[in-house]
Amino acid sequence: MQERKGNKEITAVGADGKAGKQTVELVESVAVQEWQDIRFHIDGREAGTARYEGPGPKGDTGTLDIGRAREGLETHGFSGVIAEVRLWGAARDAAQPGAPVSARDRGLTAHWRFEENAGNTAADTTGSHALRLRGARWTRNPDPRGSAFRLYRNGVSVACDPLDSPDFADYGDAQLSLGARTKEGGRPDQVFHGVLEDVRIWRTARTQEQVLDNLFSRLKGEKEDLIAYWPFDRASTDEAADLVRDEGLRGNHLTLKDGDARPAAVLSTAPVSTDTAQVRSALAAMRTPFHETVTGSPAVAEYADMQYTAKGEAFGVLKRAYGYLRDGRWHLVTGYKVGDLVSEWVSQVQFDPQLVGYVEGAPPVPSENLTPNTIDPDRATYDSVASVELRQAEEVVHSLSSAKERSVDAAFGFALSNEVDVDMWMISAPLGFGVAKSMVKAKVSAGVRGSLEFSNSWAEETAVSQGENTARAMKVDLSGSWEDPLRPLNPSLGRRYVPVNTGFAVVQSQTADVFALRIAHSGALVAYRIQPNPDVPKDWNVIPFPLNPRYTKQGTLDGAVGYDEHGKVLDPDYAGARDHGEYSYYKPREAYAIKRRIQREQQRLRGYYESVSTETHTPDPTAERAGRVLGGAIGGDTARGKEATRSFGLNVTCAPSGNVQQYDAGRKPVFDADGKPVNAPGKVDAYRFLSFYLGEDTEHFDTFFHKVVDPAWLDGTAPTPPPCARPARRTASRRAGR
Repeated sequence: MQERKGNKEITAVGADGKAGKQTVELVESVAVQEWQDIRFHIDGREAGTARYEGPGPKGDTGTLDIGRAREGLETHGFSGVIAEVRLWGAARDAAQPGAPVSARDRGLTAHWRFEENAGNTAADTTGSHALRLRGARWTRNPDPRGSAFRLYRNGVSVACDPLDSPDFADYGDAQLSLGARTKEGGRPDQVFHGVLEDVRIWRTARTQEQVLDNLFSRLKGEKEDLIAYWPFDRASTDEAADLVRDEGLRGNHLTLKDGDARPAAVLSTAPVSTDTAQVRSALAAMRTPFHETVTGSPAVAEYADMQYTAKGEAFGVLKRAYGYLRDGRWHLVTGYKVGDLVSEWVSQVQFDPQLVGYVEGAPPVPSENLTPNTIDPDRATYDSVASVELRQAEEVVHSLSSAKERSVDAAFGFALSNEVDVDMWMISAPLGFGVAKSMVKAKVSAGVRGSLEFSNSWAEETAVSQGENTARAMKVDLSGSWEDPLRPLNPSLGRRYVPVNTGFAVVQSQTADVFALRIAHSGALVAYRIQPNPDVPKDWNVIPFPLNPRYTKQGTLDGAVGYDEHGKVLDPDYAGARDHGEYSYYKPREAYAIKRRIQREQQRLRGYYESVSTETHTPDPTAERAGRVLGGAIGGDTARGKEATRSFGLNVTCAPSGNVQQYDAGRKPVFDADGKPVNAPGKVDAYRFLSFYLGEDTEHFDTFFHKVVDPAWLDGTAPTPPPCARPARRTASRRAGR
């Protein structure tokens, strides 16, 4: 930040008559300069920095060039070898560049490893951004550390020293030697002394779990990524054999050397079999250090497992587990791979839900009014005759303000005075000489007084604010299905449209992917596996849930569904509704208790704000606390503010059928002898209800789980409801035909 400054001198005369000077510093302008520090690293070591002071970064729809930079009309190309490119969405620490990464690392935007060795595209391991190659050619990676090399012994990683470039001197490029290193001229060097049971070369990196799955068994499928596979079986171990045959798909056979360089076949002691390493055949297999004894019959189970490759791709395997007793202790052996499974992505699900709020379904409607009358049940429904929409908007404004005021005030006073003494004499000289006699004495004084006042002030004020608006809307319409025409609950009314009794919970939850694991050759389903999706953060979701029918039940306002010749027809969930009481939505005491509670809360808030003093001469605790938070002390007053505004609206629509006339089986209206319409007994001609929006309260959590939601659904004994409806509260009704 740069300041443009100036000086101003003020000259004044003091009371002593001396002139004085005072210098005042003036700030005319302030220039803010921004820059970005860019650090370069080579082999993990910092190789220089550069400061970029140009305009800030801006997004566009152009292409991202790697290995080429443009400066105006001039293009600068990169001359060299690019082995890997990683693009991150956040700055990296000095120790992180070059460290191993996976496609699922958070913040990794793109990762190109250039392992295709053919074609004009490079795949992004994150699966998001394919790279198109122009003017480049494939070449060998000169860095021995360009590909990770890990050594495992019996499935356990062991430390090893990487090879440097001098270790590859005197060795040709076009060679593949197993059990030795061939120098120029075909001479073997560094011969391996040991036993090889099985050798596999893959074109893709293998995870440790994949290594363990196939450690003590022959490969079962998954040979598409094999470059070579030498199990040293069959004719490869015959004395007359001249080749070690490749059991993979590429036919990379090895030539056997004659003479002393020819390997000998020995009896293997490795626990390679069709089962886990701890198990052996009691009839034919040799004893190995991996085998164990048991003191009882073992338990065997097979299960499906979900894994990820080094590139982050999901796949499934079928595994076997053993449980057995040994020396009085229980042992569990897992991880033996039986075979491959085909993974099929099914859907996404939510898990770890945190309840934010809930809605108790759509506004109440009487199902006794939702009869076929003018609606054909085969073609139409009463869907959406009731709906509720909750709109919630949040506005958050962050502000930063700085105010500075400077002033120079000077006041000077001066007084000038001059005093003269006057003495007048009278001289009398009648005889030639005289006598002088003072006649009058006086003092004359003159004075001048004045003052000089100077005042100069200036102020600087800066304010920056940034706002964000978030709006959420939830709307639920009434839905349901027609009653079975052969089994109506109230035959006097006929067939009814029965709404579903569903509420909706707003939750914040995480997202997981659901995979179906199937046997490859038959497609038979083995298991479903759920894997958390790290790319989807916690988000808001809506989950439908069945309302407790004994709390409120959509379709019946007061526990009844009209009348028949015997009187009130009761809903099955309200067998005692013949007696006076509060059933289903008819809960006036609860409704007006909630209303009074809301009014008391509004009065409490109004009283709180009215009690805050706005007088300037009296201390106010609210103002003092705000002053301590916002007050600044250095170079002016700086205040940071965050202002949040939250508004909501509840839009309710409820328009069930108001037709209370009776209809016959052919859906024709019924009239009496005088031609007046006959009302159907028990249909509702008017009712009222109240809808409430209740703010956050810990009490609502207990109300939801112990009162609102169907307990059978929580226990898992009720089916999951279809997504359909939303809120409304307590009703009173008047029925026609009573």
